[in-house]
Amino acid sequence: MHLSNDFIYLIIKMAYYYEKLNIEEVERLTDSAGKTAHLIKNYCQGYNNLAYPEILTLDNISGNLEGQFRQIKGLLKINEDIKVIVMNCSKSAVYLKKIFSQTFFSKCNYPENRLKICRNYVENLNKLLEKIDNEVNNSILSLSSEIFQKTENELTETVNTQTPNGDGDSKQLSRSTIDTSYIKQEYDFEANFDKKEVEQEKNYTQFKVILSVLGSFLTNNSHFIQDSVASNIHCPQINEHANKVIQLCGEIENQGRAIISESSNPKPNVNGINKHCENSLKSNTQLKDLVNGKGFLIKDTNVISSILNHAKITESIVDCTKKVVVKSFKA
Repeated sequence: MHLSNDFIYLIIKMAYYYEKLNIEEVERLTDSAGKTAHLIKNYCQGYNNLAYPEILTLDNISGNLEGQFRQIKGLLKINEDIKVIVMNCSKSAVYLKKIFSQTFFSKCNYPENRLKICRNYVENLNKLLEKIDNEVNNSILSLSSEIFQKTENELTETVNTQTPNGDGDSKQLSRSTIDTSYIKQEYDFEANFDKKEVEQEKNYTQFKVILSVLGSFLTNNSHFIQDSVASNIHCPQINEHANKVIQLCGEIENQGRAIISESSNPKPNVNGINKHCENSLKSNTQLKDLVNGKGFLIKDTNVISSILNHAKITESIVDCTKKVVVKSFKA
């Protein structure tokens, strides 16, 4: 069979399937997947130790996935291949599902409400990854069709019967089948939190519940900032400061998760909580100084404004946490 120069050119172009990729849709799905992995890690806090090996594994894998999704956003920004990293993420997410099939959870005292929420998050994470995988496969299929249309009709007819999965009609997941409403609910600080209600709170049990919510708000707010710069982590001109922002927000996240862990203790350590608050403010101050500095490499005013606005929210959350502690343990 004679292959034209156009055909050979298109075969070479197969490596650049992202030209057919719906970048905005993949970014949207990746954002949702990253937030979901982040929330799974939040719900592991207080139980991510050797006494609960499956939960410790769940915590470690979800944290790794959170970083991988950030890598995907960065690769999309510079039009680099994401197929391998998407495949690895899918394998990890499937493994998370297997953890929930084990009998361990029926034998331990991991709270049933946390178990149910966590399982739902893992299910949604797998759906989101399947959708991302379909987007990649469909872009490759679209480019394949373009290539084979340059050749003989019989080859074109053969390719038109192929699917990303190679098993007939490709499985499509509509947006309506992927529930991401839980993400907004978990992340919406203003909608879920009433300062007056917290300041009036005196019940010790409710204090622990509120403490957990505040710790979650702190981690979620930091995750938002990380997402806002994730697409720049592979850009040579600005990646140094993008990664520094992610690092500082990661430090705040860790303090928020430590607060969540305290909320699961029979008697939370007040001094420890205050220390976590101070550490959060220290990292937050470094973040603001970096962004406000004249040498800050990221020049996008929308990104800068978003970072500084969320930095103010961090201060508000920490302030409320301190007030809750003082009010709840007031003599």
